[in-house]
Amino acid sequence: MRHPSDEELLRAHLSGVGDRAAGRARMHLDSGCRRCARRSEELAKILAVLSAPKMPEIPEHLLERARKWIEEHERLAARPRLGRAPRARLREKIEEFRATLVLDSASVPLLAGVRSAHPTGERQLLFESRAGQVHLRIEARDPASFSLRGQFLPAGEKMSLEGARALVERDPAETRAAGEGRTSSARVRRLSPAGEFEFRRVRGEEVRLAIEWRGGRLALGPFRLAGPS
Repeated sequence: MRHPSDEELLRAHLSGVGDRAAGRARMHLDSGCRRCARRSEELAKILAVLSAPKMPEIPEHLLERARKWIEEHERLAARPRLGRAPRARLREKIEEFRATLVLDSASVPLLAGVRSAHPTGERQLLFESRAGQVHLRIEARDPASFSLRGQFLPAGEKMSLEGARALVERDPAETRAAGEGRTSSARVRRLSPAGEFEFRRVRGEEVRLAIEWRGGRLALGPFRLAGPS
């Protein structure tokens, strides 16, 4: 089956009965060809637009308002914007918290459900803050080193511990006196989903502890490892 061209379909819309090409195009459309019917509708819409009366001129005061609107937006677009680094710093703003030592005793269990005899040289510390509590157990491994096990219990249920970490830092003066490198003064451990962490063989007389999470940092200490802080 031969399909009429666009010109023939246009003539079917514009020409009278005497136009044979237009007559053949109309007969083809009447036969039910969907492809040509869709094209004929498209051409009819084009003809309707072309035959529409001319739109009236836009009033001058409306043109002036449009020009001012465009100029204002161009002026605002030309203003210097914050780069990626400043925006990143704003997003990464950290809220600082400081914990208070409220208990230093070997008689209080560190974690709920744990019932064990506390050996000599073990201490229990409890820190409180607006961000939450930190339970800490310090145990002497030998005369020169200690182990620190703890748990951070956030005050709010909505606080996420995903990616949170604990940092223990010795006094920089002690680190230098021991002849150790600068980077060895701080140690990092990831928090478990329950907020637990552990540091083994921590040396020194006095340390600082910090809990960091997305958007916040909790500072504890300094406190002594071998005796009351």
